[in-house]
Amino acid sequence: MSFVRTTAAAAVCASLLASSVYASNYPGGTAGVPLKVSNVTITNLAGFADDCGGISVNGHVTATGVTNDANGNDTFVVQLFDDNIVKGFASFNVPVGQTQGFDFLFTFPGPVLTGAPGVGIFVAEVANGSVISFVDPFFPTQVSGCTIGQARSVPSLSTWGMASTAVLVLLAGWFGFRRRKASV
Repeated sequence: MSFVRTTAAAAVCASLLASSVYASNYPGGTAGVPLKVSNVTITNLAGFADDCGGISVNGHVTATGVTNDANGNDTFVVQLFDDNIVKGFASFNVPVGQTQGFDFLFTFPGPVLTGAPGVGIFVAEVANGSVISFVDPFFPTQVSGCTIGQARSVPSLSTWGMASTAVLVLLAGWFGFRRRKASV
């Protein structure tokens, strides 16, 4: 009977781990029906993540305008997601009936890449709307140093801080010595 319980527990753990490995970075999943822009492609993706949690992702998106949102243009957005949170956002207008390409660049100081694998680049009509096209996961190249992310602070004491600490240590030792001498 314990073999059955152990096997069942192992199966549950394996399914939980497998689902987290294939988790999406987009909060609404990736299902969606394109309602406006069409023929959307995401190409030339490149990016890097630095040692301090910063990330930079750039690429090219091509779309054909279908619905007149305003002034003869069809508007759509490209979003960078990490663990269900928007880390970058860009809006583009393509004339109805035309196909155009646009370059995008997202730079975020971090932290990123802590939950679902990689990051996700999603194209939708509106922010957090139905997904038209996506790349998820995208794995930026890891680079050393802190080129984008916040530099990790190293605790240090100033001259004043070191002098104050030395005085406190000496006073603590002196009072400890006096207390020990008084109790003997």
